[in-house]
Amino acid sequence: MVSTLMREVVKLIPVGLREIVSNEFIKIVINSSNSYKIPPSLARSLLYYWQRDNLSTEIGLAKLIEASLIVEYDKAIKILTDLGLNDAIRLVKVHNIINSHDPTV
Repeated sequence: MVSTLMREVVKLIPVGLREIVSNEFIKIVINSSNSYKIPPSLARSLLYYWQRDNLSTEIGLAKLIEASLIVEYDKAIKILTDLGLNDAIRLVKVHNIINSHDPTV
C-alpha cells in the first residue's frame, strides 16, 4: 500500500518530470550504503515495479520516493530542490517535522 503522503508528493511532480525524478531516485536507492533500512515489503514493491518498467508511474514513483527518503533524505530533498519542486519539498518536510515530534507515529 502506498502512503497518502507519497501519492500527494507525486501529484505535485509534473508528468513530464516523473521519469527524470524516477531515474535520479533509482540512483539514490541503488548507490546508498543505507539500503538495508528499506523495509522488505517496500523493497519487494520496488523490484516489482522496476521489473515492469513502472517506477515512473504514480504508485511506482511514490514507492521510490519513500525508499529514497528512508535511505538518503538529504540527497532526495536536493534532487527535488534542483528540479524546482518546492511544493513537494514543503509537503515532505512538514510531514517529517510532524512525525519527529509525535511519538505515536
